[in-house]
Formats: sequence, C-alpha cells, structure tokens
Amino acid sequence: MDGFYIDTIRTYSKGFIVGGDKGQILIFERTDEPKTPFIRVATLPTMSAVSSKTSPLLLQQLATTKVRCIDLSSSEDSLIFATENQQILKMTINMERPADEVDYSYLVLPFHAR
Repeated sequence: MDGFYIDTIRTYSKGFIVGGDKGQILIFERTDEPKTPFIRVATLPTMSAVSSKTSPLLLQQLATTKVRCIDLSSSEDSLIFATENQQILKMTINMERPADEVDYSYLVLPFHAR
C-alpha cells in the first residue's frame, strides 16, 4: 500500500493489526514462508465487508481521519480504536475471517454528530 502512514500497531494471536491514514485498519497474518513472513488478509473498511447496521456518516467521517491507537478484546472479537479527532469506535470482527462482515459503532456518542 503506497503512501500509507502507519500510526499504531497491535499484535494478536495470528499476527498484527496496523492503523493509520484514512481510517484504515490493515490485518496481517503470520505465514510459514521465510521470504514473506506475514501476508495482509484484510484492509478495512471496505464496502463489501461493512455491516448494514453501520452508519454511512460514521464511515464518511472515518475516511477523513487517522486511526491513532487500537486494542483488541481478549476474545479477539472486538477491536476498539481511537481517531485523531478524538472519537472512540468499536468494530465487531471475526478474526478467523476478517474480510467478512464487520460492524462499526461509536463506543460512546460522538460530539456534534447528530
């Protein structure tokens, strides 16, 4: 991904998660190949993977900001992340199939969003 600015990295049981520009989160998994020890398995958000429950306004706002920090629940089914405009969001995700349907929501109600 050319020109992608990485702001945060978080490890998980199968690899690592990267957050940065345009509200994007990239998920990488470990491989057994010495020449390519990790492969990218998902770049989120993508319109094909976003749940119908996710607000289009939330996705529009997310695309204009950077992901500053990320953390993963101990069961690895929820990803919490903060953006540079001080929003905290929750992403419900299946780490076994991260490119499948993902649901984004505000962890708390955002200021000035409605």
